[in-house]
Amino acid sequence: LVAATGNNQYSTGAGVYLTTDGGETWTRTLSEGPTAFGAVEISTSSPDICYAVAGAFYRSDDGCRTWNRYFTDYNIPGQPSAGVFWGPPGMRAGFPIDLEVDRRDPMRVFANLYGGGNLLSTDGGKTWVNASNGYTGAIMLSVAVDPTDPANVYSVARSGVFKSTDGGGDWQGVNWPPATMSEKSTVAVSPSNPREVLLSDGFSGKLMKSVDGARSWELVLDYGNGLFTIPNMSVVNRQQGFASIVYAPSNGRIVYAGMAISSCGAKASCGLPTYKGVHRSTDGGTTWQITVGEGLGPESILALAVHPANPDIVYAGTGAPGLFKTENGGRTWVAINQGLSSIYVRTVAIDPSSPDTVYVGTAGADVFKSTDGGASWRASSVGMLPNGNTWALLVDPTNPSILWAGDVGAGVYRSVDAGATWVQLNTGLTTHGIMAMAISDDGGTVYAATGDAGVFRLDIPIAPKIRLHPSSMAVAVGSAVSFTAAASGTPTPTVQWQVSTNGGSTWSDISGATATTYSYAASAGDNGKRYRAVFTNGLGSASSNTATLTVYYGRRRTVSH
Repeated sequence: LVAATGNNQYSTGAGVYLTTDGGETWTRTLSEGPTAFGAVEISTSSPDICYAVAGAFYRSDDGCRTWNRYFTDYNIPGQPSAGVFWGPPGMRAGFPIDLEVDRRDPMRVFANLYGGGNLLSTDGGKTWVNASNGYTGAIMLSVAVDPTDPANVYSVARSGVFKSTDGGGDWQGVNWPPATMSEKSTVAVSPSNPREVLLSDGFSGKLMKSVDGARSWELVLDYGNGLFTIPNMSVVNRQQGFASIVYAPSNGRIVYAGMAISSCGAKASCGLPTYKGVHRSTDGGTTWQITVGEGLGPESILALAVHPANPDIVYAGTGAPGLFKTENGGRTWVAINQGLSSIYVRTVAIDPSSPDTVYVGTAGADVFKSTDGGASWRASSVGMLPNGNTWALLVDPTNPSILWAGDVGAGVYRSVDAGATWVQLNTGLTTHGIMAMAISDDGGTVYAATGDAGVFRLDIPIAPKIRLHPSSMAVAVGSAVSFTAAASGTPTPTVQWQVSTNGGSTWSDISGATATTYSYAASAGDNGKRYRAVFTNGLGSASSNTATLTVYYGRRRTVSH
């Protein structure tokens, strides 16, 4: 018999123990200091082969007596130690629930993870792949969508940060150093540069930044050592991170981030001070300044929302004192709780077309609405289950009358009358525990991150809308011509390029020109032709502006258009 021992709360004597006399005596054959071992397994077809896992993955070929260690070394010269981990590239496998060895092949082993997911190794634990496509056991904490492409989406789970480029069909772990810690908290994408991504962890006060779409990360803020100096606070309550990161919609260089005690999500520690509170950056998150000004202490900041036109106006939702507002970039704050029956504020959303209209989601009292910039509030929860816990709120960017709400017990709600009434919309969800939500800029795609079943996507039918028009060109005979257009819509619209030879009076389809970019070599006969792209889906069509082509002989000349 063999046993794996230890856990996060009690690690004394942690390791793998072996008995050969039916449990009368035990010998520890493997240990990793205080690190707990989450699972151990013996191959039924080859009993000399054993597997165990802690910080690294281990295999024994001699009946669990001696062990080979397999891991990925994420340490980089000149950078703080990232540690060693097991699992697929870019993924923090973390703590396993169980291991299973294929009865037909002792080198083929599966690992089921506490934080969600299944992994597979076919070489006895040396290398791993994610075997979780179709498996929805992940504990998600945050989700963010690319403002220019709703198919590009980031999510944060207890096993790290992930990216999908196909609307969530497949996910790739992007936990590259220094973003290798577990217990991530929040991810945010810049509204002005979709390759700029900010990431936080929930336990060690770190912020990471990527400028290449999560191919690499830079550690931009680290309070890890300082957290352990907080006086008169338990180790658990010193586990703090940035629970909210929000870019200013009108200025992608300005970002706000709020610290929170990790356990505040369950209300246990919301009244205790955090290490630093609210932060502000004016360079896209590369450097940060503390903005805990007059009126707001270092509370646990669970939600932030920035005015769509004025980056100095910010709302901050906390887990104990309620909702606060600043109009000067955080130098001073004012509590704005009049009318709120719950001051445990989990989420804040602002109407982009009418910024004085603000919504908050609370724990225990559902949703509230203000039409005077937070000076007063009234309940806005008709149709919701009573005493709900709303952790996510969205305002449709194209139609502010449409709202989305995520409840940790009741699932997703939708309102089409600016919050006056709500209807549950849970068809397709396998769980109703909604932790976070995100919506695409065209309002056509909504993502919901759940507490125990991964990420879900809802596609909302939307007619095509032109996002990029082609530009007129002047080229020499024989030169390359290239027109580009783009449109959003759900389902994704098809494109057909058309040409007019009579100034736009009539149009003809160009055979084979069905990509967003149409390119060819110009001839003299093309001079004066006009081009446009027509985008179509089941809800309608939209045509781009026309682009005129001027073709000339000799030196290039400037064309006004």
